[in-house]
Amino acid sequence: MPDELNVPEALIGAEVAETMRELGIAPLVPPDEPDDIAALRARAAQVANQIAPDAKRWDEEERFPERSWRAIVDAGLNALSVPERYGGEGRGVREACVVLEELAHVCFASALATQMYLNGPPRAILRLGTEEQHERYLPGTASGERAWAIAISEPWAGSSATELRCEAAPDGEGFRLSGTKCYITNAARATSLLVFCRLPGTTGAKGIGALVVEQDANGMQLVSDQPKMGGRGVPEYVLGFEEVRIDPQAVILAPQADSSRGAAIMLKQFNPERCGNSAMCLGAARAALELSLVHLRRRRQFGREIAEFQGLQWKVVDMACKLDAARMMLMRAAESDDDGFPSTRYTSMAKVFVNESAEEICREAIQIHGHWGYTRDLPLERFYRDVRGMTLGGGTSEIMRNVAAGELLGRRFPQTR
Repeated sequence: MPDELNVPEALIGAEVAETMRELGIAPLVPPDEPDDIAALRARAAQVANQIAPDAKRWDEEERFPERSWRAIVDAGLNALSVPERYGGEGRGVREACVVLEELAHVCFASALATQMYLNGPPRAILRLGTEEQHERYLPGTASGERAWAIAISEPWAGSSATELRCEAAPDGEGFRLSGTKCYITNAARATSLLVFCRLPGTTGAKGIGALVVEQDANGMQLVSDQPKMGGRGVPEYVLGFEEVRIDPQAVILAPQADSSRGAAIMLKQFNPERCGNSAMCLGAARAALELSLVHLRRRRQFGREIAEFQGLQWKVVDMACKLDAARMMLMRAAESDDDGFPSTRYTSMAKVFVNESAEEICREAIQIHGHWGYTRDLPLERFYRDVRGMTLGGGTSEIMRNVAAGELLGRRFPQTR
């Protein structure tokens, strides 16, 4: 392509950092992180540089990032949250968020796959399960042999999660699971699924529990895939359960007809995932801002760098302010604790702000790059598509605002009449 077109380069991985150094642009990661966090970030960034060249491929082919996943497992990043006695490192939600940010900085699909290990069902099982269940599920998580998905959403129960219809009928000491789940991320590859369901005859918040279902269980099937706008390297599916036998050892949270504890746990156990969701958005937004800063310095119009135009200067400053504020809110949420999970108040507020800030940063990055940002020659449109879905997954921005309002006002506001 002729040089006079002044086409922006599709910089990836370490190329971005090197170009920023050459241009005198300061890094956008915190310079004052504790030594152990900084070392973990460097370790994750090293893996990210390995997997960066394949990121576009996983999105375009809508295929699980197997080669990238092997690099993540080889580096032990998938085992970060598993206690040492089960083969992991026993790290907290903050550390998991640092890893997810670095992976999403180059490949959202790889981060999305890792999220299920770091902040998904294994964390809930560690907090809620028995020692026998820890022994059963966590070593395979640390080794990467056991893959996870979480099944809550249903065709009739999305934002109103307590309207679940998937039922676990008592059967001896165990249960028989029947129903339908939808939008289940990583369902096709998962060897184990944490399924939220309810006792027959119960409604609303009462009677909800959580069970582990193995992928080869009789009566479970992948009904169909559900192609989506972003995060396409980790597809979603509709799942069907028909009289699936659940042994007592697979019951993580027993449903009780007169108790709403399961509903409360369902909300809380998602808080680590909501932090991870926000961390992935932070990574993609940071990448979009970095490319924008480089573009402002390298692109010339009207005989000078476009960085000299005040309107564009204001854009990147606003983007940087949102990125820094988002990071601080996320770290506060990730470091908080409420009965073994991040605080619902801080997590819901962080998710709203980080999700919406990331979407705005990615959108503005496209605008700064002009039509080149809109093309698939650059990764900006992919970043935007990826973060857009995060305002929906794990609780929409609207529902998170409702949750935060309840926390702030000390009163729950049921949406049902």
